Amino acid sequence: MTTTALTSTQSRYTDYDRWAWLYNQTMGPRYCENQFPQLEQLLLPHLPSGASILDLCCGTGHVAQQLHNQRYRVIGLDGSEEMLTYARQNAPEVEFILDDARVFILPTPVDAAFSISSSLNHVTSLEELKAVFANVYTALSNKGLFLFDLGLKGRYQNLPLLEGEITDDYAWAIGETYDTEQQAGTFKVTMFRPEGNGWQRSDLVYPVKDYDWKEIRAALETTGFTQIHVYDRTGQPTNPEENQTVYFVCQKGGIPHE
Repeated sequence: MTTTALTSTQSRYTDYDRWAWLYNQTMGPRYCENQFPQLEQLLLPHLPSGASILDLCCGTGHVAQQLHNQRYRVIGLDGSEEMLTYARQNAPEVEFILDDARVFILPTPVDAAFSISSSLNHVTSLEELKAVFANVYTALSNKGLFLFDLGLKGRYQNLPLLEGEITDDYAWAIGETYDTEQQAGTFKVTMFRPEGNGWQRSDLVYPVKDYDWKEIRAALETTGFTQIHVYDRTGQPTNPEENQTVYFVCQKGGIPHE
């Protein structure tokens, strides 16, 4: 399958290659376990048996394999070649595409698309996020569904998120920071792996952006999405003003939701 070439002002998310081995060991399986219930509640009941689904920013393929196990036809797309190396091992019967969410084109439409694990917060400008929405809209069949989670304003202004783990084979810690003047956050990963007689340390820093829910809704509507609904982390309808992370579910075409 061919993929779309990037323009000179865009670059695939190659910085995430260095995170792939740790993500495959830790966050990938955990995010799948924690967030798959929301897919089962908010997306899958509205799809026909054997529907085609795009897993956008699919990471190491754990969610894609879970969907394949339920007999959906899954396409996984990610900008990290190393993430997809693990994805192809974890979900060997799923089709994976190395491409950028901001510029991709699928050759045939899909019934639904989703992006979870706050992946779209790593798209750090509204214009680029609008491009993602437009690409998803084009990739969907008529009345196809799009589900994604997103950190809203204030998401990265809390106390730093700190978590980690120490094992015989590796150690890691994750934290977040926020620059109020620049209105930009960072997602910081520190990893240790044995090397020779010691340990090798790697420090990864990824920019992230929180968004105002009203600008997201406006961007979706401008793209052409309708039936836009917002849910909390438990999958219940919610007021986005009261949440810092929500799920959006919307539809391509149809009658706009009042």
